[in-house]
Amino acid sequence: MKATVNRETLRDILTEAGRHVSASRVSLPALAGVLIEAGEGRLTARATDFETTYTGGTTAEVGEPGQVLVDAKLLAKAVASGAGAVTITDEGDRIAVDLGDATVRLHPLALDDYPSLPETGTGPTGTLTASDLGTLGRVAVAAGTDDSRPVLTGVLLDNADVAATDSYRLHVGRLSMGVGGTALVPGKMVALLAKTKTDEATVTVEDGQATFAATVTAGPKKTPRTHRMQVLIKLIDGSFPNFRALLPDGGESLTIDGGLLTTAVKRVATLTGAGLPMYLSASTGTLTVEAKSQELGEASAQVPVVGVEDGWTGFAANPAFLAAAVAAVAPSGNVTLRGVNEFKPWMVTAEGSTVDALTMPMRVS
Repeated sequence: MKATVNRETLRDILTEAGRHVSASRVSLPALAGVLIEAGEGRLTARATDFETTYTGGTTAEVGEPGQVLVDAKLLAKAVASGAGAVTITDEGDRIAVDLGDATVRLHPLALDDYPSLPETGTGPTGTLTASDLGTLGRVAVAAGTDDSRPVLTGVLLDNADVAATDSYRLHVGRLSMGVGGTALVPGKMVALLAKTKTDEATVTVEDGQATFAATVTAGPKKTPRTHRMQVLIKLIDGSFPNFRALLPDGGESLTIDGGLLTTAVKRVATLTGAGLPMYLSASTGTLTVEAKSQELGEASAQVPVVGVEDGWTGFAANPAFLAAAVAAVAPSGNVTLRGVNEFKPWMVTAEGSTVDALTMPMRVS
């Protein structure tokens, strides 16, 4: 195999591939490798950790088609240190990486030890806009991290609806169009893929896996570079909670500038600790955010409200979850806090937003 490619584009691809390489080399050392394939004017890099399978490709000058398996981290470091074009050549007992002013020769990994990779599905396909990707990222914030409850570590894609919960909060989003099926995708992968710089991406959902594909843009705006990327993701087994039944009806609302509220929450949390309950109450056009600690003291901040309905009771919230909810619902502008009483779940919403957030109240002793 021999192929020459743009160094910066290859660096972009190898950076992405490195996120899907197995962290453990004990059981199968070949999984630490990236499979480089050249043919028909393209170079492709593939990597897997059995949970996800990555494929990245770009145009290349192919002198000799073929494939090699090489340590992903070592190849990425070699490419990152070069300048201009990179030529990768299979020399049998070595993989030569010609950087123009230097050459690095790496030991190949055993191709025969590399597992067979899953193929792209043929199920229904939906298209995600750049705005949809932002929605996915803001919903994924609420996914759990406790691996003993794997269902709660996922993000549910249910046609045009998206939801994530860790049992203490719930974020729900709406996509511009359906993805053609239902899939419970690992939240960490959704958060990662949501950061993809692309105008649009496709999602194919079928039994057991979802395929995310996009043309990725990188580099400066004046001279951008692109490559094709695809990730096959093993879905989480299990039934996601009926999130629609959790969304409360009715209640009184208070509307406030989200940025001012977030600043007040963070200031009070800095003084009293992020894990303490923070109580929100309203009086004469002002929202008071306060928290108390027997060991550390107490703190409070006041924020003017835009509007408040009679009977708004206020509630106690986890400050980190409340700040995350406001950021997910409305990165700027006004947000509305709506609830029945201090013991029931509260909704954080904003006019025109594609994300709603639910937060469970905390008890204040």
